[in-house]
Amino acid sequence: MTIGKKHYMSPQQIVGENVDWRTDVFSTGVVLFELLALQQLFREQETEAALDEVVIAPSPDLRGLLPDLDQSITGLLSLAIAKDAMLRPNAAMFGMSLDEWCAKQKMPGSPERLQTHLAKQFPASYRPPSSTPRAGPPAAGKKNDSVWSKVFGA
Repeated sequence: MTIGKKHYMSPQQIVGENVDWRTDVFSTGVVLFELLALQQLFREQETEAALDEVVIAPSPDLRGLLPDLDQSITGLLSLAIAKDAMLRPNAAMFGMSLDEWCAKQKMPGSPERLQTHLAKQFPASYRPPSSTPRAGPPAAGKKNDSVWSKVFGA
């Protein structure tokens, strides 16, 4: 039996072949593309058509879909989502390449940049994280009947 989200399973997983770390690299490549492009890589909704899109259809032209993105990252993404599992980098190389690419960016990521980006992309629905601190252990010497005290005996 094959289990997984149809747009994120590797071609090998879909056709029932043995899977290994290369399936994870494929799925990670799909998710990374979606994070960078803010759109789905595979768009077919009907299950059979979606599976054909992943297994049979030519790999998407990432440079055409993301023309403003650095060629080194589109090249890495293209390898990660290659139909042929033998072309995919191993997870360590994929991670190291992503780390190197991120380090070279003129504007490295930060929580503040992410908040600004999300607010621009989703102005009607985005709500920043609450500034209310999360509940923690009670102050020394105070009795607390909260879940925290029941779990941790505080």
